[in-house]
Amino acid sequence: MPMVKTDRLTLISAALLRAAGASDEEADAVATGCVNANLAGHDSHGVIAVPTYIDRIKAGHIVPGAKWTIVQESPTTTVIDGQWGFGFHVNAKAMALTIEKAKTANVAACTVFRQSHVGRLAAYPLMAMREGMIGIATADSGRSPKHVAPFGGKEARLGTNPISIAVPSDLDAPFYLDMATSAVAAGKIQLAVARGEEIPTGWIIDAEGRHTTDAAGTAHHYEPSPRWSRCCAACSLVWDSASSRLGGIMMGASWRCSTSQPSAR
Repeated sequence: MPMVKTDRLTLISAALLRAAGASDEEADAVATGCVNANLAGHDSHGVIAVPTYIDRIKAGHIVPGAKWTIVQESPTTTVIDGQWGFGFHVNAKAMALTIEKAKTANVAACTVFRQSHVGRLAAYPLMAMREGMIGIATADSGRSPKHVAPFGGKEARLGTNPISIAVPSDLDAPFYLDMATSAVAAGKIQLAVARGEEIPTGWIIDAEGRHTTDAAGTAHHYEPSPRWSRCCAACSLVWDSASSRLGGIMMGASWRCSTSQPSAR
């Protein structure tokens, strides 16, 4: 396998994004975020995602140069319309603004809606942690197609709905949580397909609600975490409803689902 140095990989990724229409600032934000994910061991959120972002630009799902706007604000809160720009870019700006407000008010919160994929979620709470603050971030999939079956279900009704929390400490390495509420992050399935690797049993189910290890199959959904299925499914519902409602999207209609027989699971 060829080895590419960090700086060169960042330059290549940024150049590809600029060629697709991203500004220098946007391209640098996305490229740096992806490479940092690789360096953290999360290849699922690394440069493998760059071609997908370029495809989304071509499809109009990501709008390069979009001018994000603050639509509502108080001394401790901010609501931002991302205008379907790069999630990496607008979320970094949103967290930086939230940190500045928290320096004055001791606590602050922000929600961003109408944006694209934000990359590795931990990147944003870690910004707060470096400033001596506790950072918390949650995300949902908005109006995008759902890929996660609720606990006991066989049809996708939820996003992977991750949460990340970073806490200042005197440890040598950062102390933080970064997890999906599904059995696995979506990017890890895509990574397995790209590498031609088999995935463990318990990551995905087929259209009939049965376990499968065929990551390349066209009809599969991700499961809730097999270790804490009920808890993670409950957390996913909460993150989905809270994130959606804060972003102005009503929740509930897409949650109705069919269930499989316990013997099939």
